[in-house]
Amino acid sequence: MILKPVVSVVMPVFNVEKYLKKSIDSVLAQDCENFELILIDDGSTDSSPMICDEYAERENVSVYHIHNDGVANARNTGLKNAKGKYVAFFDSDDWVESDMLSKMLAAAEKESSDIVVCGFHMEYFENNRQLDYIVNTDAKSCTKDEFKDIFYENLKKNLLSTPWNKLYLKSFILENNVWFRNVLCEDIYFNLELFANISKISFISDAPYHWFRSRPGSETAKIYSPDLLWKTKKEVHGGVMQLCKKWNIYSEEYLKDINCYYTDRLVQCVQEIMSSKNLKYSLKRKYISDILNDAETVQALKIARPSSAMMKICYIPIKLKSVTLSSFMGWGIGFVKAHFSNIFYNIRSKEVNDSKATNV
Repeated sequence: MILKPVVSVVMPVFNVEKYLKKSIDSVLAQDCENFELILIDDGSTDSSPMICDEYAERENVSVYHIHNDGVANARNTGLKNAKGKYVAFFDSDDWVESDMLSKMLAAAEKESSDIVVCGFHMEYFENNRQLDYIVNTDAKSCTKDEFKDIFYENLKKNLLSTPWNKLYLKSFILENNVWFRNVLCEDIYFNLELFANISKISFISDAPYHWFRSRPGSETAKIYSPDLLWKTKKEVHGGVMQLCKKWNIYSEEYLKDINCYYTDRLVQCVQEIMSSKNLKYSLKRKYISDILNDAETVQALKIARPSSAMMKICYIPIKLKSVTLSSFMGWGIGFVKAHFSNIFYNIRSKEVNDSKATNV
């Protein structure tokens, strides 16, 4: 009979039959002792439910079939049924290296951390080429006040937004009554609520998680539809600013960086709008005009410190509120992405995520 697990891995599953076995096998290959895997089939219509059931015979695997209600509900279902001291949330189209759980668990136990964060690989598949970038950080453990000092640095790298590169102390989640919301970008809201009350957070320097970044049909791809992208970025910016208020952070330098996080992503919004093949040009101009004339955009651009010389140039047409110049800028960035994806992702990973290429 299996002992009570120390770590519960929660994995929502929805129509990922091409990737699911690799993902599950990578979890079951962990060198960490005494863990459980909880598979939440979120109403899949392909062969994913049957694949999950194939693994249900294993002693440390549980399978739940629920009606399709989104990844937030699936993760919450897994959290409610988790038996471990710690919980991890992995995506079912990604895969992990065999020592991920053991290294994160060691850090959590050594430092008595509420959350442990690791680096990850971003794996893109564009123009029949595989592009692999690593996002990493230095190994350290921080109190809440120490964490405030490195928050922006790690937020910019996308190390803080997602749940799948983290190990959480389950009691910390439950004591703070934090659950995944049924909204877009539910990941970052979940983390921001926890960060507000964190006592100790640890980072490990390894990058054992492999994020399949550009799979068509994924939740990420849905979020990046032009009519939703700006809305999600705006809402996330509001959440980050709310965290700053809870932390009583109002310094000019800090707010320059936090607003930069938002304004850099407004450039991405313009590019995604101009790259959309499903929108008429007049509607693209309307979306861009809405962004340029939004009061929050104007205020953020006044405060933000551009993250690079390139982003400073990209800010110019947005600051001028020029729909034509901003449209041209977005079209140009999209052209490079479509025809010179290697160059595009190298620049983006360096300028936006502060990461580096590992295999091109």
